Amino acid sequence: MKKVSKNSFTYDEILTAYMQCRKHKRNTYDAMEFEKNFAYKLEVLLKQVNDRTYKPGRYKCFPVLIPKPREIWAAPFKDRVVHHLIFNEIGEEFEKHFIDQSYSCLKGRGTLKCINDAFKGCRKITRNFQEEAFYIKMDIKNFFVSINKEILWGIVKEKVDEDSLLGWLIKCNIFHDITENPRIMKRKILALVPEYKSLRNVDYKRQGLPIGNLTSQFFSNIYLNGLDQYCKHTLKLKYYYRYADDILILIKDTSEAKNIINSMNEWLMQNRKLQLNTLKTVVNRIRQGVQFVGARIFYHYMIPSKASLDKLKQAIKSFRKDVFSCKKLSTLNSYIGLCLNFNTRSMRARILNKCQLNLIYDNDAGKIFYL
Repeated sequence: MKKVSKNSFTYDEILTAYMQCRKHKRNTYDAMEFEKNFAYKLEVLLKQVNDRTYKPGRYKCFPVLIPKPREIWAAPFKDRVVHHLIFNEIGEEFEKHFIDQSYSCLKGRGTLKCINDAFKGCRKITRNFQEEAFYIKMDIKNFFVSINKEILWGIVKEKVDEDSLLGWLIKCNIFHDITENPRIMKRKILALVPEYKSLRNVDYKRQGLPIGNLTSQFFSNIYLNGLDQYCKHTLKLKYYYRYADDILILIKDTSEAKNIINSMNEWLMQNRKLQLNTLKTVVNRIRQGVQFVGARIFYHYMIPSKASLDKLKQAIKSFRKDVFSCKKLSTLNSYIGLCLNFNTRSMRARILNKCQLNLIYDNDAGKIFYL
């Protein structure tokens, strides 16, 4: 099998990666700083990559509390350009081997595509909600923290020439120790993150990928593609959906559930050194409602998850305190735009009433405007 190989990058390629990297990020501090004399900085970065003298920079570590406490590792802007450079070279080669029901970090296969496909699956397996059926919802315990780097690199180099410049760059990205001298922010809040979820408490040279990097998200799909293939072709699961490490399986009979869960767990432990989070594994009737990747799926309709609705309520509350803030109006509109993808017509009407201001709602645009 011919492997992907690359021994030099061009300025056009790194410029394309830069333009992709700054998309929707142009107003951030890091992006604005890099944009100052960006042509020269890209030339320097290109030379470092082609000469194999490139070294990843110092990461920034900070916490997020919603939906649950976790630490985020943000790469310097120049490293994010390199992430896009890598993805542009290997993305297409790996994606053609993925199943159609794997999502996350794939063009045209985001959360909404995942939710809509799962809803269609629920309709099919229940014969348009006329018959009983069940679902299994599970996730992988400490997924990103537990990814084994040697196993990941072994999978990648099956399709990438490890002696080429591209192979060297990918290996540099996977094995770089981001926990060495990072910039730690909000230490008191960061202390709320459980130790077992922190990359600072593992042997990072051997395991763990940072949440937030483009390459981390794509590598997670590469890492779990073997599980997808096993579930579809060995376990013969017709209604199987995976978004990152969140998995949903639709079945006709609960007698299948135990065997499916045990088989998947055994495969993960033997082949990926991972295990399912048994405390969060749920088996229930579809008619009770399926909560999956930010949505709740019921018979004949879908609504946003409770966490999303809580954020919407907070956005309304914040907007009412400062109704002339364009930023808060933009935030509120973003959540209304999210609701457009669900069965929320009456909910959006109630939002206008709660805002208590002379506003007009454009149903086609899905936005609120001042009168």
